[in-house]
Amino acid sequence: MEEKKRNIRYWLLASLWVVAGASLCVLLVAAMQSKGKNTCQGLDIQFKNAGSSLFIDKKDVQNILTANQTMTIAGKALKSFNLNEMEDRLKKNTWIEDAELFFDNNDFLKVKVKEREPIARIFTISGNSFYIDSSLERLPLSEKFTPRLLVFTNFPSDKNRMSKSDSAVMKGIKDISLYVGRDSFWTAQIQQVDISEQRNFELVPTIGEHTILFGDGTEVDRKFRRLMIFYQEVLAKLGWSKYSVINVQYTGQVVATRRGEEKKATSDTTRVKQFFRQMMAQTQLLLEDSLDRAQQNGLPPAVAGAVKNSATPLKTSVSSPPLINPSPVKKQSKSKPKAVMKKK
Repeated sequence: MEEKKRNIRYWLLASLWVVAGASLCVLLVAAMQSKGKNTCQGLDIQFKNAGSSLFIDKKDVQNILTANQTMTIAGKALKSFNLNEMEDRLKKNTWIEDAELFFDNNDFLKVKVKEREPIARIFTISGNSFYIDSSLERLPLSEKFTPRLLVFTNFPSDKNRMSKSDSAVMKGIKDISLYVGRDSFWTAQIQQVDISEQRNFELVPTIGEHTILFGDGTEVDRKFRRLMIFYQEVLAKLGWSKYSVINVQYTGQVVATRRGEEKKATSDTTRVKQFFRQMMAQTQLLLEDSLDRAQQNGLPPAVAGAVKNSATPLKTSVSSPPLINPSPVKKQSKSKPKAVMKKK
């Protein structure tokens, strides 16, 4: 008898669960059918960025979604919207990094847009200019807004597809820009960054008549820390005009050039170049004199020609600007060049 009662209770509970499940399915189908008949009640556009949008606004987003007002949003059946395709359409815009679309419980189309944020402005060697963001995406200049950003000049390429060395420079631009942007002091102090032919960075400060040789874009934080220590321990005590060049590109040290010493270095370089010119001129005279004597002694033409070919001025490894080969010097009749003879 007890067993029979248990079986009855079991079948009753099972029947209740089946009925409840069937009812739920019916309700879901009805809700879906009702949802399919619903229409969009409107458009709600929001920007994910902390501040207000700068380069693209709600009207621009709406124009993209409606194909410049040729398509309707409000009043359109919800089932006719292809949200994935609409998101992709928004992401094709240069200034939109990400987009998310969905309908809320009130059948409003919610659009959440993340705008790209430029971190630096770059001028190429040909004079073209563009922005980059933290993902190294190139962004065009905008007529709506001109942000105050760190400026880099003499970027070596205008091509979107960069070489390995140009990509390294671009990464250095990103790292320097992000570091400077996070520090209020360096944001105010670093006015501009020039890129040298060797693809190194030279920082131009706002305060102080000196150039900061930064090297490549590696170890950015360590270089700025060394520069800060030099500012605090040296320039703060001796004055901001004491040095003309501050070099922080070498690991663990700062090399500074006192103002005025760079002229001495230039003078020394000039004297070295003059010495090489004199040596080259004397060498050419001696070789030409050897050729004359070879011809006078009746050497075979092949040997005399070999001596003549050896009279070509030698190249030197002195740094730029390159030396100019001396003008041909007239041969002297005496065995020694006039330039090295002692006066009687």
